[in-house]
Amino acid sequence: METSLYNVYIKSSDVYLNISSNLSRYMDSPEKEQIIIYSIINSICELEDVKRVKILIDNQNVRELGGYIDISDYFEADKLLIKGE
Repeated sequence: METSLYNVYIKSSDVYLNISSNLSRYMDSPEKEQIIIYSIINSICELEDVKRVKILIDNQNVRELGGYIDISDYFEADKLLIKGE
């Protein structure tokens, strides 16, 4: 079963990513979940004019994906997690 990015919505400086729920299968520790989520967030926030990213799971606003990080709100880039920053 592959993880799918169903669609992307852009509204002002916010990006909404609608991702399949099976992404959670890779999140078996808090560290892995943080790496996966912030890899996505930091990459998207590199785009011009993007300030925040909202993750939707199967087109729903959910509180958790892997069980370690609250994803119910918007994310901003975390430069401390980028190597060399």
